[in-house]
Amino acid sequence: MTTETNPVLVAPRRSSAKPLHVFLDQAVREYRDKVMEHILRKPVRKPWMKYREIRIMEELLTALKPLRALEWGAGYGTSHFSRLLPPGGEWTAIEHDAQWADRIRGEVPENVTIHAVPPEKDPWSPGNGDGTYGDFREYVEYPARLGEFDFILVDGRAREACLRQARYLLAEGGVVVLHDANRDFLHKPWELFPHQIFFQDYRRYSGGIWIGSADRDISSLVDLGQHRRIWGWYNTLGKRFRL
Repeated sequence: MTTETNPVLVAPRRSSAKPLHVFLDQAVREYRDKVMEHILRKPVRKPWMKYREIRIMEELLTALKPLRALEWGAGYGTSHFSRLLPPGGEWTAIEHDAQWADRIRGEVPENVTIHAVPPEKDPWSPGNGDGTYGDFREYVEYPARLGEFDFILVDGRAREACLRQARYLLAEGGVVVLHDANRDFLHKPWELFPHQIFFQDYRRYSGGIWIGSADRDISSLVDLGQHRRIWGWYNTLGKRFRL
């Protein structure tokens, strides 16, 4: 399922790739990774996303060409996505786990800076497992001292609070992405973004990609038609075949 608001204001983006070919390629990659991890016991170093989500991220970053990118929640995606920035582009990541931040620092390119900002409360509030603004106040507010960003990825802790903060950190024409957007308790801040698109699949807690902007037409950056078809197939077949 996908939802969007606002009419198309500029020529929509179109990909030359055939949706069925893209879907089959992604499915093969998903099964390959399962064999590597669960049978051969070899780790797969890739963003912690499905390939359908990674493709949207790659397409978005390639079209947007952000010079300043922010990410809440460092991981293997930090290394992967930061390499898609244009020359001179800088990627800043905020991570709550200092040990994990140190590990990821050893794997990222030179244009990445990772700030370890621990929670005020550990363990943080029970409930949805995401943590609250009260648990992660400094983590949420830290990027405000760094200026505005052209691209923001919310993929860490206290995501609802980070998403609200992201609205005021976006530069003109900037875009924010929320990963694991299938979680319905993260939907309230979406009302802050006049332009938005939500790619939702059959999973209830993990997964799902939401893209928002205050002033940028999302269809000019991502081929919405192609991705709708691909995600439709996943919602039909994905649960049965564990995609």
